[in-house]
Amino acid sequence: MKGGVFAVARNLFDHEIFADEPFTEREAWIWIVKEAAWKATRVRVGKHLVDLERGQCAFTTRFMATKFRWSEAKVRRFLNKLKTDAMLTVDTTQQVTRLTVCNYNDYQKVSLPRDAETDAKTGEAPTQKRRKEENRENIENNNTPSGAQAPHIDFSNPTDAQVYAFGKFVLGRSAGGVITNLLKKCEGDLAYAAHWLSEAQHKETPMEWVQGVIRSAEMLPYRGVIGAPKPPVDFKTREEREHEARVKEYMRGVL
Repeated sequence: MKGGVFAVARNLFDHEIFADEPFTEREAWIWIVKEAAWKATRVRVGKHLVDLERGQCAFTTRFMATKFRWSEAKVRRFLNKLKTDAMLTVDTTQQVTRLTVCNYNDYQKVSLPRDAETDAKTGEAPTQKRRKEENRENIENNNTPSGAQAPHIDFSNPTDAQVYAFGKFVLGRSAGGVITNLLKKCEGDLAYAAHWLSEAQHKETPMEWVQGVIRSAEMLPYRGVIGAPKPPVDFKTREEREHEARVKEYMRGVL
């Protein structure tokens, strides 16, 4: 592709302002580039562990169909089109489809704003090296590092900082907006939000599952996501929880 590149926030696809609607082919391609690993890593796809090199991602066609709001047949046709145009290579097994973005490094030639005047005066190589590392850290490293330890959280009485730290560990570093929406859904109850994040930690697609929890306020499950809550979801408002607590306290006194 010609014309240069530009940075796109990874959480663009999860922003609540945009309608939940089928992807265009262009959006699907951007999503694939966004999902590609920026360094060698290992990911879980369903029950399988898959090793990825830089520029690779792996999903089932069913998952991509759900994400794009397409049929699986349309996903396969789209991948074949990209393969024919040498935009990616496709390695398909019975369990997983591994995608390798061709010329991945070209899509990652993105720099953050820099102080050109200062650089012109100093011309120091260490400054350029530091900026290069900061660019890579800010632009590419948005996922929880493999093998990272979960941050401490007191699930009975967590702090705001603990909920956000744990939420970003489970959902990814760019999940701040989703965590905020979850807290709104939980009416500011930090312990209740922590409970749902803990549940999400054990799901195949934690981000989509949490979004399903948030959307359940409208009695609408996150469409097509395996494991997402279905109405009537076991999610109670603060008023309902307080009422249940009062009933339990009363019953203990009676009995």
